[in-house]
Amino acid sequence: MPFDDLNAEVTSDITWWPWREWYYTINVCNFAISRCGEDNSQLSNKMKRIKGQVLFLRGLSYYNLVGYYQNPPLVTDYATYSSLDGLYTSNSTYDAVLDQIEKDFTRLWNCYLRAIKAVSGPVGAPPAALRQVTMPAPS
Repeated sequence: MPFDDLNAEVTSDITWWPWREWYYTINVCNFAISRCGEDNSQLSNKMKRIKGQVLFLRGLSYYNLVGYYQNPPLVTDYATYSSLDGLYTSNSTYDAVLDQIEKDFTRLWNCYLRAIKAVSGPVGAPPAALRQVTMPAPS
């Protein structure tokens, strides 16, 4: 597979692969999140776990995008994908993307990890400063 070939010539096609894969993951995560809704109290423990996992994957995808491109577009609503304007939105700031990552991980804590706590006992508190842990500001 050419994606695994580290000796492949660097072309514009190769640089778009991570972008495409991470935004595909974000699209799938946005779909799952849209189906779960905002009220976690109405979800079963299984659905809370699924929602927590997709929040993590979306946060991880944006973490990879911000590390690779620094200011990728933020698309957090599944309905946005139904129009070309939503697909080709303007770039976000580096801080806005990190804020979204922090928001996703906080929602992950409130949804998924609390569901685990209910099943398996106490879980440690989430980090207070996710932004400093996730990635330093670009120089």
